[in-house]
This record gives sequence, structure tokens and C-alpha cells, in this order.
Amino acid sequence: MPRTISGKMEVSMSNKLLHNGFCPVCGQPILQVTKMKDGTICRECATKVRVLFPVHYEERTGTGNGSFLADPLKDVPVSDYEAVLKKARMYRESLREKYNGYNAVYIVDNVETVQGRGMFASPVLNVYGHVLYGTFFIDDTVMLLHGDNTINIRIRLGRAIDRATPEPITAEDIKDEERSFLFAWQAEGTAPEGYPFQFVFTNKDLPVEAGDLIVK
Repeated sequence: MPRTISGKMEVSMSNKLLHNGFCPVCGQPILQVTKMKDGTICRECATKVRVLFPVHYEERTGTGNGSFLADPLKDVPVSDYEAVLKKARMYRESLREKYNGYNAVYIVDNVETVQGRGMFASPVLNVYGHVLYGTFFIDDTVMLLHGDNTINIRIRLGRAIDRATPEPITAEDIKDEERSFLFAWQAEGTAPEGYPFQFVFTNKDLPVEAGDLIVK
């Protein structure tokens, strides 16, 4: 009898469990590994303290090309997790107070505009930055804080930044259905706390620059 897709997924999950074991923090099976100084924890537990330990990508030097993930959690012992979690909760609340009680804040680090083909084609704004705290979801209606202006916008396209120098998305990419994977959201449709993320807007004349905030 042929194996079903569901059966393949079950086998894959079982293999991950056998290889990764259980998270020493929450006791759940580790499906996505996060390395700490003296062990591994699950991605879910790591996400809870990302506000203190945001990740970023750096260019690889010496042998080899490309980028590598710089994760400060690799220097933290597993035994320190509970103390770190308490600090993360307090720090997240202090950030909420600092940023007027917003549930999530994204800081714009850089903006790259790619002009569409044709005289009347709208430009594609590639916004690179990181989620300071909170989580953004696909189709969120958010606010762009630009100087003294507040602009309501809707997040439709985005992807996790997985390299030190991310590539811009063009109008042709957006139209090309075969490359729709470019817009697959990290972690099942979310832009999570403590991770670099790229948002894409096609709003004409949208004023956005480094230092602006996207909030909700």
C-alpha cells in the first residue's frame, strides 16, 4: 500500500524527535533546534527570549562564501534560561511603555526602491529591518510612523532575511507565480520577535526611510 503524504510527515516528525530529543525547558519534542552554550532548546522557547538575544546575519570571512547566522544565545547556558526568561518579560514590557503601548514594533534599517518597468509602473519598496518586539502576521493592518506622520498600511508581502546582504524583490518577482515561495512567511505566516525581516510594499509615494517604525 503506497505511503500517504500524512504518513511521510509522521515519519519525518519521528526522525526529528529521534535526532533532536526533547526540549530541556518545556519538555516538548524539538522540531526546530536552537543551540545554546551547553545544549539545545526548541525554537518556541528560544523565541520567548529573542527580545534580549536578536539574531542577525554576517558575511563569512576567510574560506567559503555567503553569510552565517550570528546567534547570541549560543553563549548562554541552558541553566540560565529561567532567569533570562524573567528578564526578557520585564524588558519587553519596558519597551511597550517606551513605544506607547504598541503590541509590536519593527525598526526600518534600510530601504531599497526598485522601479517597475514602464512609465506608469509603481515602484517596489523593499524595506529591510528587524522586529524589536512582538509579532507581525500576514495581512496585518499596521501603522508606519514617519516623522510626525502616521500612515495606515497593510502588510501583504514579506520574507525572512537569511543573508547579510538581502536581494531586493522586483515587480517581475511579484507577478511571477512560480516564484511565490519568495513571499513565504517565516514560522507559518509570522514575522517573529528578534529576527531580521523584509517587507515589500507597492504603495505609490509611500514615504519610508531608515529609522522609521512600523507598529501595531
